[in-house]
Amino acid sequence: MIKPVIVIMLIIMISACTPCYPPPPTEAGIPGNSMQNIVQGGEFAEKDGWVYGSIYNDIRDKNSDVGVREYRLVKWNTNTKKIVELGIKHSANFINIINDKIIFVDGPKDTVYSCGLNGENLKAVNEYVSGPIIIDEWMYYRNYKETKKISICRSRIDGAEYSELVSRNFSVENELTLTCYYIHDGWIYYAFSSWDPNRSSLMRVKTDGTQNSEVIKSTGTPPEFDITRIYPLKDKIYFIANNKDVYSMDYDGNNIVLFDKIQGANNLYFAGDRMYYEYNQNIYSFNLTDMKQEKITSFKTNGLYVVGNQIYTFYPGNDSIINIHIGDNNEYSIYELKLPFKEFIKLN
Repeated sequence: MIKPVIVIMLIIMISACTPCYPPPPTEAGIPGNSMQNIVQGGEFAEKDGWVYGSIYNDIRDKNSDVGVREYRLVKWNTNTKKIVELGIKHSANFINIINDKIIFVDGPKDTVYSCGLNGENLKAVNEYVSGPIIIDEWMYYRNYKETKKISICRSRIDGAEYSELVSRNFSVENELTLTCYYIHDGWIYYAFSSWDPNRSSLMRVKTDGTQNSEVIKSTGTPPEFDITRIYPLKDKIYFIANNKDVYSMDYDGNNIVLFDKIQGANNLYFAGDRMYYEYNQNIYSFNLTDMKQEKITSFKTNGLYVVGNQIYTFYPGNDSIINIHIGDNNEYSIYELKLPFKEFIKLN
């Protein structure tokens, strides 16, 4: 009888606070990339006006349907649109740029690679690293090497001084999943999801592994309230529940607000007074001041990444990157970068 009571209490709290939208958020940067990009896959990173990312080409045998996906790491200048291939055939995920080195993850063992800004001196430096966030020369990440537990760990980039900060046992019965984590102001905020309502919660722990505590409990088993993305920003924690509903709340778990004008969101990105989100393979802009939203794309998209005033996404199943430039008056110029990486093609 406990679970229905908790659900009702949460619904009352959200309904009461719905008109009280919070002010536009801000985010402290991290050295290697935007935290918001990293938690969404880290497909792109920027340094000194150059954006780094990977693109793929499906190479198929003319006599069969069997194909090989070939990835290439490239960089391009956001002003001149000059494109440079780096000679690295890897799918670069969770890109961090630290001390003039590109750090990225690829491969079935979640291998960490390091190379120079022009692709030189490529080498593997660590493995079994998922979602690395690099701050003050520490790398924070999920470790899936052990199949019986789920851990948030930290180490140096090469794996030295390894320690587990958070660890929970995993089994098929409890279906426990670490859905997301995010570092803000010396704290790691993370969410575990499970069909057991007593095991689903939003937690936080200091980056040295101390003061592990609960921020908010789940209101029950999915789909009632299952946190799938979290964004702790300056004044509020924003999060996505049930893979679609957008909320904000205070850092103590109070004043939960449902953004009921947003019909659904797979991921979020905050920039200035705008919240960008992807829903049903399209990208939208939501103004946090006047609560108006706008559909930016008229074509299907796959992913949402923001670098400076540039949005990046992919055509689903196509060998191209879409670049959406945000102008001073929030107008949008849309470009396509596709093989063989010779130029950006303006689409609007």
